[in-house]
Amino acid sequence: MVNDETIITPNILANNGIVHVIDGVLIPDGSKDLFDVTADDEDDEDLSLFDKYIVIYPDFVDTLNDDKEITVFAPTNDAFKNLGSDVAPVVAFNLLTGPNITTTMWKDHLEDLLNYHVLPIVVPSSNITDGLKKSTTLNNEEIIFTLGEATNEEDTGIFVNTDAEVIDADIDIINGIVHVIDNVLLPPWVNKTILDIVSDENPPAELPDDVNVDLVKLNETLEEVFKEAGPNEFDLPNILDSPGGYTVFAPTSAAFLEDASKLKDLNIDQLSSVLSYHVVEGVYPESVLVDGFTLTTLQGEKIRFTSITDGSGTTMVNDETIITPNILANNGIVHVIDGVLIPDG
Repeated sequence: MVNDETIITPNILANNGIVHVIDGVLIPDGSKDLFDVTADDEDDEDLSLFDKYIVIYPDFVDTLNDDKEITVFAPTNDAFKNLGSDVAPVVAFNLLTGPNITTTMWKDHLEDLLNYHVLPIVVPSSNITDGLKKSTTLNNEEIIFTLGEATNEEDTGIFVNTDAEVIDADIDIINGIVHVIDNVLLPPWVNKTILDIVSDENPPAELPDDVNVDLVKLNETLEEVFKEAGPNEFDLPNILDSPGGYTVFAPTSAAFLEDASKLKDLNIDQLSSVLSYHVVEGVYPESVLVDGFTLTTLQGEKIRFTSITDGSGTTMVNDETIITPNILANNGIVHVIDGVLIPDG
């Protein structure tokens, strides 16, 4: 074999040398693209799962091909398998081994996770110093490099986000470089449920500074406000902390204040109905909320979506505007809206 190709006819003599016929084209490292590297099974660090997830999404493939210079951190198959065993089992099932991997349900989540493994600049291992920060991943998140003791003799001692070691560095590709890593890089949302996002204690970074959501606090105060009505049967915190997936349309605190007049005369059952009207089973990114689309809420009634045709790209749910879409959580997605959704009943 020469590289990965078989010599099928050796020793053809010529007056100025010799020829060996092979059954494939030899491609130098610098002439390979990312997919030549991830589909290559020669090394022990098999990257076939990473390759599988990449090619599912043509938009992500186009991004990788269009960027002039990239650094890709490619997790091994074992890295993805470990993700399922003890690091982030809910995410692993929903994104990587669940039945919905090729549907739109978890598309934004998986693409965001993949984008977290790509920098739009070339960072060879020789340029990596202890504590180096690169906040330019394709999903606009920060990664941090540290230098430590190599896990194995053949490894590099270069760690990304403390626990992913570069075990094979500086694989040249046409438009950049690939570093093979032994753990999957996890963006911040992997450690957040929808419950974390719709609480004041952990406001999502995507929200403007003057905006917050307050669904959970409203739910927690229902029993105090209406003690005579007994327990609130709609357990919103438990639902939003469960594996999911769910889509939540979360009004801002200002929206609840603005609509206080609509809510003050409702009993606890009616308020519970209002809350459950903001939650949909299934994960629906803004891209599928097209004009005329409807979804059935946990309350039982439908909500309807309208696309504003003024060029702004604004999406309305019933009569309320989605002001911050696609806040990702490990059990679903949140869209922040500027008003409270009131069911007909």
